[in-house]
Parts: sequence; structure tokens; C-alpha cells
Amino acid sequence: MRTPNITLIHETVSLCFDEVLATLGERTKRIIYDFLARRGIDREDLSRRFDDVERVLVELYGQGGRSVMVGTLAKLCEEYSIPLNLTYSDSLANRMAQLTENILMQKLIPKHFRKDVETRTFEDKTGSFAGWTD
Repeated sequence: MRTPNITLIHETVSLCFDEVLATLGERTKRIIYDFLARRGIDREDLSRRFDDVERVLVELYGQGGRSVMVGTLAKLCEEYSIPLNLTYSDSLANRMAQLTENILMQKLIPKHFRKDVETRTFEDKTGSFAGWTD
């Protein structure tokens, strides 16, 4: 299995953010992505510019925008099966940096990636290919 890298984490954060926005409806999701794009924040930059994204959402929706970011962190922790441990005074960008460091150090793999792993090349304990493969 592939070891985690920073690119996989960025992709997972984008996926989690997209899932949270989907709960708000397609129109709201489009508006937020358009607003972020006008501010120079691409979908691939969400985890690198987490504090900027939070600032933009708070500007758009007040403190309700912060709940989108908390939801994104919660989904990210769910993907990696780690606790969120977020207190009221925590900076979300700092918690994102801590989670990223934790994921890299523990070499964690997100659930959605584990589901997509190719199973045809798994080997049994004797070194031959598994019986269900060609």
C-alpha cells in the first residue's frame, strides 16, 4: 500500500470540504467556490490556505462560515479515524496543521483511498497471487 503524502492529504481535505458544502445545496456550493476563486483560492489550495478560506467564509456568512470549516475538519478526522479534539479557543488553521503533521507522522491512509486500492495484485502468504485473480 502506498504511504501517505501531502498531496493525498490535500485531496482528502478538498473532498471533505466538498462534502460539507454539498449539505448546503448545489447553489450555495457554487457560490462559495466562485467567491473563493475570485479571491485566488483554488480547490487544490484549500488545505494550504485553510485560514484564508475560513476568513472568506466568515466574511460571507459570519460565524456560520466557521461551522463549514469545523465540519471539514470533522470529516477529515473521520476519514483518517482520528479524534477532532477541538476546543472553543483553538485556531482552525492551527488544528489543520496539527492534523496534517499527525497524519504524516503516523502514515495514516484515508478511508476513501483504502476503498479504491487495487485488490487484484494482493498476494497470499506463500507469495503466489490470490486465487480470485487472473
